[in-house]
Amino acid sequence: MTAIPTLTPTNAKIPQILAHVTDCWPDDLPTLNEYLYARQYGDWKFAHQDVADALTDYCRANNLGSGVSEASVRRWRKTQR
Repeated sequence: MTAIPTLTPTNAKIPQILAHVTDCWPDDLPTLNEYLYARQYGDWKFAHQDVADALTDYCRANNLGSGVSEASVRRWRKTQR
């Protein structure tokens, strides 16, 4: 399995992680979507750092590279609004 390339300015790493989860662990996709998209009273339900930590753990467990930073999650979420 090849490693995910480092994050580009277009925030390509998170979509690649989503694609990997879709292909390899489809039952876990709803949980990942909950982490990434869930809002409660207008605020994110899960903190950027918590999401980054979960994605980093997933990347390391699946040999997908070093992971995702909090700033990357923040930028990616901003593009998804």
